Amino acid sequence: MKNRAKQRANRKLKSKEEMLDKRNGCRVMNPTAHAKANGVNIPDNRDYSSGDYTWADSTISHMLTRQEYLGHTVNFKTYRKSYKQKKQLYNDPSEWQIFENTHPAIIDQETFDIVQRIRD
Repeated sequence: MKNRAKQRANRKLKSKEEMLDKRNGCRVMNPTAHAKANGVNIPDNRDYSSGDYTWADSTISHMLTRQEYLGHTVNFKTYRKSYKQKKQLYNDPSEWQIFENTHPAIIDQETFDIVQRIRD
């Protein structure tokens, strides 16, 4: 059963390389280039030979693992023992507060669920 689900997931989910090729072919700016174009001053560690429309595989992987890209707001992921401490500690995911559909989704729920099954 587990193997069949994995095969079905593999058919539906494109490889990272295919996703990157599709994303790069659509001429969609990567997040850093988009922020720079909109006047947001953020650190820019990109290789300039790749250009503004090249997406790194780590960016795609990051997007496919965060619920925020489903259109949800996730609060209370971290906490501090005291307001005097600077170190942040991570809460258990069961303690997170998730507010669904607070903004437009970038990834559909089905794709997100498939990725989570594969990663587990």
